[in-house]
Amino acid sequence: MHRAVTPHLVGAPISVGQSGTVAALLGAMGGAGYVLEKTAEALCQSSGFHRVPDAPVLRQPVYAAVHVRHRISAVHRRLTRIVHRRLTPR
Repeated sequence: MHRAVTPHLVGAPISVGQSGTVAALLGAMGGAGYVLEKTAEALCQSSGFHRVPDAPVLRQPVYAAVHVRHRISAVHRRLTRIVHRRLTPR
């Protein structure tokens, strides 16, 4: 999905899947990278980074599963509610 939007980044010298790791690398080495929106806001406010105005926004689906045996557990019901609240568009 991301390759279709940013084919020129397929051969990037560094590819990391964790936003916190990318933020740490950017802080230490500089450069540009894709991070979660909250991480981007924090970097822009505190570290002198800025958003690239014409960079495409990358969306990524989130998949979750709960074992049928545990779906009635109080902890799993609570986690399900939290995930639902966080992922439901406002």
